[in-house]
Amino acid sequence: MKKFLAVIIALLIICYPFIVYFGLNYFSIRYVALGIAFIFLLRLILVRSSLSVFSKRFLISVALVGIGVSLIGVISNKELIIKLYPFVMNFFIFCLFSYSLFCPPTIIERLARLTYQDLPKSAIKYTQKVTIVWCIFFTINGAIALWTALFASMKVWTFYNGFVSYILIGVLFVTEFFVRQIVKRRINVENQNA
Repeated sequence: MKKFLAVIIALLIICYPFIVYFGLNYFSIRYVALGIAFIFLLRLILVRSSLSVFSKRFLISVALVGIGVSLIGVISNKELIIKLYPFVMNFFIFCLFSYSLFCPPTIIERLARLTYQDLPKSAIKYTQKVTIVWCIFFTINGAIALWTALFASMKVWTFYNGFVSYILIGVLFVTEFFVRQIVKRRINVENQNA
């Protein structure tokens, strides 16, 4: 039951822009922001102890950022504040990824080591490049999310942050997956020839 609830909460967080869009059609900003804060609070409570330390810290941080933005929205009663959440999340994740470039291992290397304990140097260099690509992505995606929050209509904000942004993340993820397979084959060939 707890896992099922965790999945529902994760889906609600993914649907954040749609919750804001439809919620504001029926409720005041304060009530929508309070409802969103409650969703993030549930996410915080449901972080599983079985997760890795890194995953747990990340999920807790995301929940705390969501709670923070939502509570500021409750206090300020401003639509802009709750529309800034996608930008804030992109900025937050950009900070995590870029920090890991300067204080290795990178986020991508940590994720890779969940599957492969012994990574050769060439694989570590690859994870650094992928981390840089994700940093660039979060910078661009965050800038667009900020623009939609400040200047676009609610429909455009919802469409970009609730749909287009996820499509772009998926395209980058799938592209990186295929590039990774090519890189893994090349690394395996290099190791066999060494």
